Formats: sequence, C-alpha cells, structure tokens
Amino acid sequence: MDTDLRNRITILLNDGKSIRGVAHILECSTATVQRVKATLTSET
Repeated sequence: MDTDLRNRITILLNDGKSIRGVAHILECSTATVQRVKATLTSET
C-alpha cells in the first residue's frame, strides 16, 4: 500500500469519516480502509 494513501486514509478517519465514506472519497476498497483502521486501533 502506498504511504500517501495510508496517510490520507488516516486523516479522513481521524476527521470522523466512515469506512465507506473514506473508500468512496479516495476511490479505494473498503478492505484497504479497514486494514489501515485496524493498524490505527492496534497502535493505541
């Protein structure tokens, strides 16, 4: 996964966007967003 995409997903999730909303905005799969979200929750 591209680091830029990961950073953009992280920003949108932190802004309160939904998984489907982020996937739609960035034109990526919901699975990609879920993987990034899982790493965010496991880091805290």
